[in-house]
Amino acid sequence: KIMNGLREKIPMPFIVGYTMVCGIPIIVNENVLHPGPETVMLVEKAIDFINSAKIKSVLDLCTGPGAVAVAVAKHCKTKVTATDISFVAMETARENAVINEAEVNFLTGDLFQPVDKMTFGAIISNPPYVKTSDINSLPRFIRDFAPRIAIDGGDNGLSLHHRIISQGKEFLER
Repeated sequence: KIMNGLREKIPMPFIVGYTMVCGIPIIVNENVLHPGPETVMLVEKAIDFINSAKIKSVLDLCTGPGAVAVAVAKHCKTKVTATDISFVAMETARENAVINEAEVNFLTGDLFQPVDKMTFGAIISNPPYVKTSDINSLPRFIRDFAPRIAIDGGDNGLSLHHRIISQGKEFLER
């Protein structure tokens, strides 16, 4: 299976079925973008910040396979809520929480919509950031193996970023 996958240039996490993020296994499949080095760096910074600031509740937007939410839940004493618009990605995220014995409240929906009036001590997100027009020029291992919804950041690559920034203040504890 591995040799066939290497010949086909399939990303290794998809061949073996998981990747490691901050010492925990994260299952990946065709329904999610596998966490890369940027995600690991985000998780490490988030864990340091949450622990040093003693943040009691965290919201992870665009959770995908749940790598950020699950790692934060495992390494911090905080309540973690995660949202994603993709039902199938959320199934993978829930599975990752179960195998890692992490307590995460997963809610399916568009960004803040599922959390309505809830507030959090911190909001974390690694949203899609590739311009729609650039997707076809991505390396094959991303273009062919990542769900489009997980990489398409709209016309300028920042459509979700703008929404998160403009709406996020309403969901932060004061």
